[in-house]
Amino acid sequence: IGLDNVLGGTVGAIVSDLGDGKGQHYELDLKQARLVLQAVGWSKGIGVPAKLSFDLRPTGNGFVVDNMVATGDGFGFRGKAVLDAKYGLVSAELDKLALRKGDQISVNLSRKGNGYSIVARGSSFDVRGLIAQYKASATGPNEAAADISVDAKVATLIGFNQATLSDAAIIVQARGGVVQKASLEGMLDKGGISMNFVDSGDQAELRLNSGDAGSVFRFIDIYS
Repeated sequence: IGLDNVLGGTVGAIVSDLGDGKGQHYELDLKQARLVLQAVGWSKGIGVPAKLSFDLRPTGNGFVVDNMVATGDGFGFRGKAVLDAKYGLVSAELDKLALRKGDQISVNLSRKGNGYSIVARGSSFDVRGLIAQYKASATGPNEAAADISVDAKVATLIGFNQATLSDAAIIVQARGGVVQKASLEGMLDKGGISMNFVDSGDQAELRLNSGDAGSVFRFIDIYS
């Protein structure tokens, strides 16, 4: 499974046959492994306890990953996934996904062409790592990057400097690592926010309206 950019270090594994003889059960100890999810600005260092367990069952054209449970210090998820014959990710359903303490979202992911469609719903999600990642990284076409479409609705997004965005609705379409369309709606401490971004290739246009500019700048850590 191609996880070179996600997983590094040492992984302890116990693999056993399932009782019905139709697959294996995996117990992975990730304490001495490094995990990096660059797209959302999250990482787990070596020495931080974490475990992942799942059942892997072969199908006619690939594999089913069932009963996935990941646990760690402030993060984890439950869910299932489908892999193709080369162990490539076809789809995934993750419940109670948390990358940081307080996170509570569910994610449905499905492969579409050269990329993935992601639908996220939940009550709370900390986006500080995501904001820092986008502010720090250079933007530009990347032929190796997958095309991504995101449809997210989250009751509370947690930003920097104690700023939060309520009733957030986000749509993003990216190709080759470059955002082509994006929209955001939500409520800040003292007013709403509406953002629309379109990049046609020849030119880009950003429209942003908010009744609380101070919270906008605090949320994305321009100033406190």
